[in-house]
Amino acid sequence: MKKRFIYLALAVMLLLAACAPTTPTKKALDVDVIALLKNMADATKWQDMMSMSNKHLKNLYGIEAEEVTEFAGAMKTDGITADEVLLLEAKDEETAAALVKKVQARLKAKSNEAKDYLPAQFKVIEEAKIVQQERYVALVVSPDVKVLTELWDKAVKGE
Repeated sequence: MKKRFIYLALAVMLLLAACAPTTPTKKALDVDVIALLKNMADATKWQDMMSMSNKHLKNLYGIEAEEVTEFAGAMKTDGITADEVLLLEAKDEETAAALVKKVQARLKAKSNEAKDYLPAQFKVIEEAKIVQQERYVALVVSPDVKVLTELWDKAVKGE
């Protein structure tokens, strides 16, 4: 009798465990930063924007190529207009947090350069956005900051 009860209790526990709701596993965020930058360019009809290279990452942001898995960026070629967009995929979230600090330093430097000499560009810089989602970081300096950050939001939501 005891054996039957033990087997019955065991069967009920197994059945309950099998029927228990499971928590869905979180899907890892995957953003194609190169495609996103192209979408941003198409949406705002950029003109005179040049693509950023590893040299720009190092010289402007202090970011080593080894800190990122992938990146895409563009900036105005005239040296006066503040427009600059940088999309980074860090190796992990900890590295992404460090990259945010480097991007903030770049934005502060841009602000200091424009403050007294280029009031219209200073306003664009002041309205710039730095956003992080998991291991992804974006800097958006543009008069179209709202449109570009909406595209960012859609990309990180998987839309």
